[in-house]
Amino acid sequence: MKKTKTVLHPTYYTEFACTGPECEYSCCQSWRIYIDKGTYLKYKQITDPEFVKDLPQKLKRVRDRDPADWKYAVIQLDDDGRCRFLTPDRLCAIQKKFGEDYLCNTCRSYPRFYSYVNGTLEASTSLSCQAAAELVLTNPDPIEFKYSEIEFGSADVKYTDTAKRFDAYLQADNIAYLPFAADIRECCIDIIQERKYSISSRLLFIGMMLKKIADLHEQKMENEIPQILSSYKSAIESGELPELAENLTKNEDAVHQISQYLYKNVFETAAKQNQKYKIFSNFLDNVNAVLENLGEIVPGESDVDEVIYEFISERVKKYFPKFLETRGYMFEHYFVNYFFSTLFPFNFIKDGLTVYDHMIVLAEQFMLLRLLLCCGMDSDQEITDEHALIVFISRAELSVHSVIPKVIADWYKANGMDSLAHMSFLLR
Repeated sequence: MKKTKTVLHPTYYTEFACTGPECEYSCCQSWRIYIDKGTYLKYKQITDPEFVKDLPQKLKRVRDRDPADWKYAVIQLDDDGRCRFLTPDRLCAIQKKFGEDYLCNTCRSYPRFYSYVNGTLEASTSLSCQAAAELVLTNPDPIEFKYSEIEFGSADVKYTDTAKRFDAYLQADNIAYLPFAADIRECCIDIIQERKYSISSRLLFIGMMLKKIADLHEQKMENEIPQILSSYKSAIESGELPELAENLTKNEDAVHQISQYLYKNVFETAAKQNQKYKIFSNFLDNVNAVLENLGEIVPGESDVDEVIYEFISERVKKYFPKFLETRGYMFEHYFVNYFFSTLFPFNFIKDGLTVYDHMIVLAEQFMLLRLLLCCGMDSDQEITDEHALIVFISRAELSVHSVIPKVIADWYKANGMDSLAHMSFLLR
């Protein structure tokens, strides 16, 4: 039975349309596709001989100690990493034969995400989808939000009814944030869309605000959060942000250590996890090419880390300013979408991160995006639109499908590099 619901969403949400077989970076390839319990049981009831003959080879039950209904089973990918229900013409065999109602929740909803915040159903779109990324990131105009009356089919009604709820993110020691969470996120979006400041300054300003909010939480003074939000909005209007940002100094040793950690650990992991994107392996290939040019490495005479750091720095200086000048809005859109769709800055609260710790995740994402934009190209050329889109798509996928953001945040904290000053290093 269809049902109409009031939904808060970015305006682009209703414009999205899947490109199906035309999509170059298909979501039916290289991703783990979970099947919810209801759909799995529905598949088991199908008697069509062609469908059931090799079903055990295509679906596998998830045998966790306490499996969640949303990942009751998983589709087994073929040797090329493709969904076994993908036809030669790159369409879904299940949908073609049985209709959309037989799609699992994952395939029916992706790249759309739903959540409830203070009783309001919100809808967004993941930028890990090529069509969504092209729709959102290539539009120079700011992202806007609106309420719409949207009709859902019977299966989607049930799916949205069980969407994640914001209050479930907050454990007992964080529940005091609940009355202010939506306003905090809204203020972050307002700041990141304030284009009279650089994207780095906007991110740093958000970090300053989150630090004060986290401090209030530690002191059990959450009732003062509205005043903090108001003061930071006023600071934007009065032009204090550039002065505050410039007052933070840079520590080259810390930048070196952070850079080394990223390219030695993060990119190697990313290259393994993102087989369908070349930019991670391109980055490593470019670094290895620099090392090959060193010739024989003599211990004590050849500072490999310094050479790699200089390579990264030179590429960033050469390409990044022009990219920000002409397409800096892509960063803005990426972070607006990230804030809204992930319930920022609370998306890692359940993993033990504080509100301020989410600033580490932001700074890491900015630095990683910048490195990939400038150092992940096939050759030493200008940053093309196609390359930029692949960078943002792959980074968005990494956020959805890995624990790397949490691992990185933990590393910064363990090494004493989680201060606001250290975060400013990453944003310069």
